[in-house]
Amino acid sequence: MTIASPIGASPDQISTLSWDQIPWKQAEKTVQRLQMRIAKAIRLWSGVSNPTLLKA
Repeated sequence: MTIASPIGASPDQISTLSWDQIPWKQAEKTVQRLQMRIAKAIRLWSGVSNPTLLKA
């Protein structure tokens, strides 16, 4: 069993998974991609809501 996104899983589902079942390398890459997307979204959003941040 693999979870594409731990965020979408309920806490019960996560707790029933044993540590060995989690594809850690895959999960790490997914988390890094999410962090990059979130950072990009925050930059875009803060640039839209506060244009002076874009110039800096």
